[in-house]
Amino acid sequence: MTIDIDPVLVHVGPLALSWYGIIVALAIAVGVWLWAARCPTLAS
Repeated sequence: MTIDIDPVLVHVGPLALSWYGIIVALAIAVGVWLWAARCPTLAS
């Protein structure tokens, strides 16, 4: 079984936005959001 998905989601001019980059950015955003929600004294 072979899944043939292009690693590049979209090209914006000379830049290419990849799936991997979106997943990493989403993971960082969720981590920061969880940190801020669980540690309100540290977030301010």
